[in-house]
Amino acid sequence: MKKTAVKIFSLLLCLCALCALLFSCAKKTISSALPAEDQSETTEKTSMLFLGDSIGEAMAGPTPLSEREAYGYYGIIGNINGFDYRNRAVSGYTSGNLLKYIKQEDDGITMLKSLIASADIIHISILGNDFLASPTEMLVQLAKGNHEIVDRRKANATDHLDQTLAYIRELNPNAVLILQTLYNPADEDSPLITQSARARLAALGIDPSGYHELMNLMVDEINAVLTDYLAVHTSEDGIAPFELIDVYSQAVLYLAGEGPDPLNGVNYGRDMGLEVYGELLNGTLKYNLALMSGQGINRKDQNNQKDFIAKLEVKPFDGFRIVGSGYLGTGCAVGKAAWNPDIQVGDNYKRNRYSVGAEY
Repeated sequence: MKKTAVKIFSLLLCLCALCALLFSCAKKTISSALPAEDQSETTEKTSMLFLGDSIGEAMAGPTPLSEREAYGYYGIIGNINGFDYRNRAVSGYTSGNLLKYIKQEDDGITMLKSLIASADIIHISILGNDFLASPTEMLVQLAKGNHEIVDRRKANATDHLDQTLAYIRELNPNAVLILQTLYNPADEDSPLITQSARARLAALGIDPSGYHELMNLMVDEINAVLTDYLAVHTSEDGIAPFELIDVYSQAVLYLAGEGPDPLNGVNYGRDMGLEVYGELLNGTLKYNLALMSGQGINRKDQNNQKDFIAKLEVKPFDGFRIVGSGYLGTGCAVGKAAWNPDIQVGDNYKRNRYSVGAEY
């Protein structure tokens, strides 16, 4: 797996570290509720259920998709914490889709109601598709100062969220619920901004450098659905209906690796290229080799040099592994960084990174 190039565990994958405290608290709460004699005898793992859209499903990031169980956002959280985890997120789902989905009767395959009722922790990533699916007209209207479309979608999303959380609480009053805010995915080359939208925005005096700021208006409204819900439903003694993780917190941005790097731009580890991967000696040795653009996804390569990424994992015996990875590349700066004042926009610069770790 291209550790650096696909650190798209995204911004959201890196929430793993930020989530650790929440998960730890959840496990302590669950175990403290058991009598001492039951605690010594029980061997049940903490169960965690993932619901929502493509972020929860981990459709973007791990390559190939068969590696999601090990390297997708939910796989990282589940494996690191030793959880018994299940993923029932569906790419493309809106809040309305999710509401219908959780109300389906168990069919012997997804068993969604049973999983919701029995989960200790339920993580939900939702709302992005309520706004980002076909956003052209909404962006154009926002550029004109008209919030009618976004307000209408916000009202629908709020209603769906309220019904979804109420139904989940009906099935499982005690689970720890975790939701997350949405990050701004738009940049100058974003495929979310269609050619039609670009032409209409240009007529309003908004060039590609203003797309990110314009999209912020929409993202703020999406995240307001969550923060407004918390403001209304948090009890007087401070008990909130769910834990909300801010994907723009400094901890998350730092752990995302590339998110806060102004030289490389906001692509959160996404890149385009080729990868060769496999395993030898019955899985004792795993390798990944990748040749990448180095410029990030949705952005043209700005130099003729490619970045090389390698990862080697050795598993001498069950339960123990040693992993090393390296990234050798030459970046082309798309912005300025205070810690490298001599590098100007358009300059090539070395971007070499290494890591080593062990797990038992």
